[in-house]
Amino acid sequence: MTFHTIDDFYVSDDDLKQSPSAKDGVSEEVERRLRRYGCSLIWQVCHRLDLSDASEASEASDVPDASSPDASSPLPMSVYATASSLLQRFYCKSSLAEYDVRIMAPALFWMSCKLEEAIVCDDSSRLRLRDVLVLFYDCICRGPGAIDRTDGADRTDGTDGSVYMLNVYSTFYASFKEAVIKAERDMLRCFGFVMHVEHAAPFVLTLGAQLGLASRKDILQTAYNIASDSLRTTLCVRVKAECVACAALFLAAERHGWVLPEDWWEGCGVEWNSMEACCRAIVEMYAEVDAEHDEGNNTTTNDGGDDGSATRAERFGVYVRLSTSFLTFDASNSADAIVIGPQELE
Repeated sequence: MTFHTIDDFYVSDDDLKQSPSAKDGVSEEVERRLRRYGCSLIWQVCHRLDLSDASEASEASDVPDASSPDASSPLPMSVYATASSLLQRFYCKSSLAEYDVRIMAPALFWMSCKLEEAIVCDDSSRLRLRDVLVLFYDCICRGPGAIDRTDGADRTDGTDGSVYMLNVYSTFYASFKEAVIKAERDMLRCFGFVMHVEHAAPFVLTLGAQLGLASRKDILQTAYNIASDSLRTTLCVRVKAECVACAALFLAAERHGWVLPEDWWEGCGVEWNSMEACCRAIVEMYAEVDAEHDEGNNTTTNDGGDDGSATRAERFGVYVRLSTSFLTFDASNSADAIVIGPQELE
């Protein structure tokens, strides 16, 4: 078996502006939102599965303990990081108008579970593709934003708390599963079976220890979360993981008022201009997420002017329906799903 240990998948800003999606008429804003939406779906499923069997989510940041620096197993973080990085890479080579992000997200998640060895073949209770599809269907129908950030900001999914249970015996489920399996194969051909990914989060812990931050768990946790959130930008395909880690530590130290040594980033071979660009990209991403959240909360009526009960998924639909060949996720079809209201869950 050939192992690829060279981290060499990087593109320039000009390449991103001339991405396959842009050539198919997808605007830069829509492409950026859809990339972030795909990563958000992956994060929601990782959060809800809690693959490492870690304890309950931290009340302070609503992030699973397994994604914290002192957790016993960083498995959920590694699955999310790998899947999100591969999603960003895939759409540098393929178009959003050709590959539905709602299909690619579960395909990339499922592949990342295999890469990170989250699936134990001999375990009868192992994670199955059916479980993954059921969870992704619920997250898609709820709408984007169930867990938009990992930096401690409060977020809601914009729904009334209903649960959307996909009927695994329906025709839609068969089409959904077939589309995900095909997407996984297309992804492997696209990457030439080279799936090596370098994550910024582990560099945060190593660099933080070198800078004497081992006792400052709050700074390391913030930097770790920022590095995780940076995967929703294209930084992972533009700069090396060390640069993103330096930017995350810089922003975390600024947030907590901690003074770091002068020119400390040079020890990692990172230039100030590159780190500053990373910081700007992360800050802009947070600002856009906040703006989208506020926009979603301020929108109270749907296009039909009915009872004003339009979900965020409906408002976001214009960004998803880029092709008439894409599957239609319609939870109102009783043959495809069962909707359980919040009263029934009590």
